[in-house]
Amino acid sequence: MIHATPEQRQRLLALLEDIPAEQIQDILESGLLSDLLIANVSVVNPEEFREVLGLMSLKDQRHWYVKALKKVQGFLPELDPGLVVAIRSIRVTTTPGKSYAEYRSTLALAFAHRTDQNMRWTMVIGENDEYIEIRLQDVVTELFREKRGW
Repeated sequence: MIHATPEQRQRLLALLEDIPAEQIQDILESGLLSDLLIANVSVVNPEEFREVLGLMSLKDQRHWYVKALKKVQGFLPELDPGLVVAIRSIRVTTTPGKSYAEYRSTLALAFAHRTDQNMRWTMVIGENDEYIEIRLQDVVTELFREKRGW
């Protein structure tokens, strides 16, 4: 058996950086991580795994983000031709301000400017037609103006 490379070990440890010690202890005591590390993950359906964990289907979530991305790409040049947007996976806390934080992975729209490195932000969206069609442009515009200091 070939052991993990130092880079692989470092990437695995990086996933744990912002996880509170209490939550890591819970994960270790549950035995789930041990099971995952010895499992044949090639036979695990990631969507079913997410469902068992109570997480939203990435396929369902991606649908809304692709729709939002297309909408934003339609009006972004009017705000600033240097702005670009992409879909990214991010980790967010589900219990802000608590000593025991819980995290989840989600998608987000990631904004950046081609020439202004300080003009960067991510945002999650309302995953419904009403938000995308009615509110999204106003929210993006407001965030852009805040970043610009207008």
